[in-house]
Amino acid sequence: MSVRLKSDFAVSVRRQLDRYPVWEPGAPFALGDYGILRDKTLHKLGSIKKFGVTFPSIIGTETFYQFSSKGTSLLEAHASGSVTLPSVSAPLKSSVELRFEEEHGIFLKALRSQVVQIGELRQVALKLRECGEWDYGWKFVTEIREVNPATIIMGSCAGTTLKIEGEADLLEQFKIGGLKVGTGISFTGEAALQVVGVVGPLFVDLSYLPRFWGGDVRQAAVSVDEVPEEPYARFRANLDIKDDEGVDYI
Repeated sequence: MSVRLKSDFAVSVRRQLDRYPVWEPGAPFALGDYGILRDKTLHKLGSIKKFGVTFPSIIGTETFYQFSSKGTSLLEAHASGSVTLPSVSAPLKSSVELRFEEEHGIFLKALRSQVVQIGELRQVALKLRECGEWDYGWKFVTEIREVNPATIIMGSCAGTTLKIEGEADLLEQFKIGGLKVGTGISFTGEAALQVVGVVGPLFVDLSYLPRFWGGDVRQAAVSVDEVPEEPYARFRANLDIKDDEGVDYI
């Protein structure tokens, strides 16, 4: 997939969901992976475990997950079928239309989804600050949304319409994000991104270590645990944040 598509998808996700997308959807990412921003997504360099930092994981409840951009709608169409013999009918087929009123609108359905997070994040950040090898321009993954499976479609431009056709039971699976890779369903029309049956990480939340932190300046009789500010900060996903160009975030 093209760099332009990757960038467009990342912009749409960051603007609407305040998260960084995994590229490509389902690519292997884990809690504690760290890296830099490239093409508006995280370019993985390694895991914080290489610095001897370990952590517990907090695993959320598995649920159905869905998201549709403003102006994105799924419209029902009439079912159709044909009879070849008096006692034999062809499989009942149907179709739906997916419409995107705004550019790069997103349609997402995941039959199963859960969020996993780093536990004891304060202690993790303290260990990274003390390791002596951490680059303050790096960001690390503190939360991941995983799906199993999911369908993701992004419109190419405002006014895009996509027709989805298949047997009625498959269309029902499409509506709840339950389609698997290779399912016999057809798509007609323009879509910038069309991923069916993706399994694995979808979005991540990032944190970074501010270069200047009150706990780094030790004062007599004051422990790190008494410093009110945290030794880490959430890395915002809004569009003011650009790709890394050798600049440290403070």
